[in-house]
Amino acid sequence: MKIIYLLALPLLAFTADNWQPFSFDKHVSVQLPAAPFDMTKDAGVPAGVSVFAAQSGSEAYQITGPLPLPSVMNGQDARARGLYYDGMVKGLVQEQGNVLLSRSTFPTVAGEGMALTYQSPATADSKEMTLLSRAFIVNRSAYVLTYFRTDDDTVSVASRRFFNSLKVKP
Repeated sequence: MKIIYLLALPLLAFTADNWQPFSFDKHVSVQLPAAPFDMTKDAGVPAGVSVFAAQSGSEAYQITGPLPLPSVMNGQDARARGLYYDGMVKGLVQEQGNVLLSRSTFPTVAGEGMALTYQSPATADSKEMTLLSRAFIVNRSAYVLTYFRTDDDTVSVASRRFFNSLKVKP
């Protein structure tokens, strides 16, 4: 029996859990399956906004933030939060020619967040892709988590692990 156990040990190495915590800033942390890399310079985002990404095989994970809220908006007001999320849908989906597949909410300790599933059409440079995003507001800033696959249109268990690992500290 010990021999079988010893023969199985090398197989366990292939199922090792390589996910690691990543503290994006003092308000947001997630778990990622690989070390994140800073894409801020290549992303063309405003000053003060960061973009980090990680890739594991064909699965891509991205964290963007903190995106400053308009000065007239109180991030804790439910109506204003909803209007802000409506604007994000317009920017992420409608203005980029994507197709919204679903929109729902999810709770965080800082207030309600928005979950989107949308499809990016095929172009000359890329194939059709399904993206999952979670947007949420902490204090006076917004953050966006995004997951997609580069090889096909399926969504894996890893996407749930990424989104469910979100920790928010107001």
